[in-house]
Amino acid sequence: MEGGLAICGFWLFMIALVMKKPLMSFIEKSKAGGVNNAQLMQRLQQLESLSQTMAKDLLEVKQLLQAQSTDSELLKLKDSMQGEQDEPTLSVLDVSPANLGTIVDKNTVRFERMLPGSIDHVWQYLSEPERLAEWLAAANLEPRVGGRVELNFDTEEMPERKDGGARIRGLISRFEAPHTLAFSWIDTQTALESNVSFELTAQGDETLLVLTHSRLPEDRMHEFMAGWHTHLEVLIARLKDLAPPEFAKTFQQLLPIYSAMVVTVVVSAAPASAAISNESYHTIQTERTHLLTKYENHWRDADELEREIVRLKHVNSPDENQTIDRLDKQLKDEYRDLHQIELDIRELDKAAM
Repeated sequence: MEGGLAICGFWLFMIALVMKKPLMSFIEKSKAGGVNNAQLMQRLQQLESLSQTMAKDLLEVKQLLQAQSTDSELLKLKDSMQGEQDEPTLSVLDVSPANLGTIVDKNTVRFERMLPGSIDHVWQYLSEPERLAEWLAAANLEPRVGGRVELNFDTEEMPERKDGGARIRGLISRFEAPHTLAFSWIDTQTALESNVSFELTAQGDETLLVLTHSRLPEDRMHEFMAGWHTHLEVLIARLKDLAPPEFAKTFQQLLPIYSAMVVTVVVSAAPASAAISNESYHTIQTERTHLLTKYENHWRDADELEREIVRLKHVNSPDENQTIDRLDKQLKDEYRDLHQIELDIRELDKAAM
């Protein structure tokens, strides 16, 4: 009997020795807090979602700050833009108030241009597909009320727009040659629906064009204004038989001017963004400080995740470490985003001083 117990004791001891390593590994993993790859991935996704939300908050704070701009800010943008034009062009881009588009209301913009040429000649550039392709987009147009309109901004006819430009579809609501053309403007990629109208009036040897684009979303008005301004520059060059300006470059020059204009006119017109006062200034500062605190807490969360990833690398198998490495790379990308956002916030702090 005693011999049997001795043999059992021996084998139990040997089993304990054999099982010691995996058992200790299990204990170490348990000590790590029970965090696994799935939990880490979930936390990283939460971190990314928070970062996106905070970036949106940051944009709102920037807009509040920009809403306090005056016309002098537009003048600064205009001067800086013209100062960058170091290459000879058709002419210096005219960004005087008289040549800029106007904001009729928070969803409508308007441009007026005195175009060279008779009204019949200008009408061809609005109603004939081959002429539209020279300044706007590759087009199909049925010249009648109820006719279809198709505008493709990413085809060979408009090489400067080979950037995934929109495909527009619409129906003509007014067709009164050679004076008025109006149609719906439906972006097939975004389902955005708006309305465009062109009105021509003969003025001696020239023609007055009034272009109105309505039902625009507030957050994209600056893009449409910069786009129409650029296309009209191309149209004027075509009417004068001159080489048109480079679309992408001109558009990028105009975009900050119209961004500032939309913020100044539309955002500042809202009751929540009235003319600057001590109270509104204090509110902006408070929001920036609160936002910065949120980001600093966000950094601490990211640091904690990084420590957990390092711990898991020491207790996981090589296959599991491949997953951990992917999580580690994702976290490093998040760090870069957070760093840029924090820099943006600190720039806002400096601007408000």
